[in-house]
Amino acid sequence: MADVEVVTTSDGLAALADDWRALWARTPTARFCESFEWHWNAWDFSHQGTTSRPLIAVVRASGRVALILPLIVDRHAGLHRGRWLGARVAFYEGALVDRDAPQNNLLRLAWEALRVEGRLDYVTLENVPEGSDLDRLLQDHPGRFHERRPVHSVQWNDWVDWDDYWQSRRRRLRQDQGRQWRRLEAIGPVRFSGRLGGDDVADVIDWVIERKLEWMQRLGKRTGWFGERIVPFFRASVQDANRMGRLYVGQISVGGQTVAAEVGLADPGAVVAAVTTYAEKWRAYSPGRLLDERSVRWSLENGFPGYDFLTGTSQAEILHKSLWAEPRQWSSAYVIPFTGAGRAYVRWFSSGTRRQIRSAYTRWPELRRRLWLPGDEAGIQQPIE
Repeated sequence: MADVEVVTTSDGLAALADDWRALWARTPTARFCESFEWHWNAWDFSHQGTTSRPLIAVVRASGRVALILPLIVDRHAGLHRGRWLGARVAFYEGALVDRDAPQNNLLRLAWEALRVEGRLDYVTLENVPEGSDLDRLLQDHPGRFHERRPVHSVQWNDWVDWDDYWQSRRRRLRQDQGRQWRRLEAIGPVRFSGRLGGDDVADVIDWVIERKLEWMQRLGKRTGWFGERIVPFFRASVQDANRMGRLYVGQISVGGQTVAAEVGLADPGAVVAAVTTYAEKWRAYSPGRLLDERSVRWSLENGFPGYDFLTGTSQAEILHKSLWAEPRQWSSAYVIPFTGAGRAYVRWFSSGTRRQIRSAYTRWPELRRRLWLPGDEAGIQQPIE
């Protein structure tokens, strides 16, 4: 017999800490972004103090927590919208489930409880792994909007060794990578460092944040991956990942000077590329792409099953990620209505008019830079609204 509780307060979320951590610890495939720490940081730094409220389904079976489905409720377009608690960051999302529990039945219980308790007009759910139990549940929902997005990842069981993989990449890429390495080596000693966290990663984290903030300032951005609510969330989550042994740090230096750095997550299934950045003055040497090469290789040499570039949401992202990996899997994005107003919103959302407006909006940053106009635009990966 399963019991469902819906948590709707900050105190209620905090009280879940021990049960959430216990469920995460006994789930061998759990990602860091499914941990209590990730979601508490998302709430504490990104949502607490706003009009949002938690909406978390907790299912207990045989005396212990067997499933957690973490959403929040906010207002959008005058409607009550449900979305992932970690929705500000474009990582995979879903239910954390005890693998010994009857998953589909528990998911249906949790989903129905959220729908009723949340008094929602509609929900927006992104980055749901295609083929997952949650994905199959949402596929059956009437009136839904559904969008597939490619996930580019290197799966090492496809390749004999590094040379086998490297020869599969485009010849032009391999030649240009070699040329850029030689250009850097002509300046000074080039060093790549890849590691699983450590006590001395704070300086690298600070460097990554500073470069991202500089990038946002250059492009006139004020929100997005490194908006005012994202930086403290990112910093706290990276520190937690480091403490829990889930942090990957990659770094390239020339003559002792950092030119590019990456902060990723070392999950059971793959090293996950979270944030890669570089110093602007080294841009002509393609330092971010050089770091991609070394980080992908590091994942193989250190026994990880793969290297995951995450979901591509723009053509530019997809083109970059396709240099390194094919879309081996897909993620799903859903907008699902629950009320008449929600259904009207989804009809507009899926309309051609909405697509034209969104297309114009995403082109606006480039137009603004050409005309030297002030403004504030959204960040690297825009969630669907």
